[in-house]
Amino acid sequence: MIKLDSDIGVKKIKEFHAAIIDELRSNDEVLIDFSGVERIDCSVAQLIIASGRAARAAGKTIKLKSVPRFVKYQMQICGIKI
Repeated sequence: MIKLDSDIGVKKIKEFHAAIIDELRSNDEVLIDFSGVERIDCSVAQLIIASGRAARAAGKTIKLKSVPRFVKYQMQICGIKI
């Protein structure tokens, strides 16, 4: 499981990307926990979209957990429907 920091955005996107890759290498399902998130930006949404596509192509899944309402709204603006 990947537990995100309160403020996840472009400054931390490389770290988030590396965590997703590590999880996908060793698991068929990656769970991303948003319970502590207070802010995201579109780079997070873009990474989730791209990672989801890569996971599906490899027969794996990415699931989002405890996504706050305002984060759902921000993600919908960026093209992710939760």
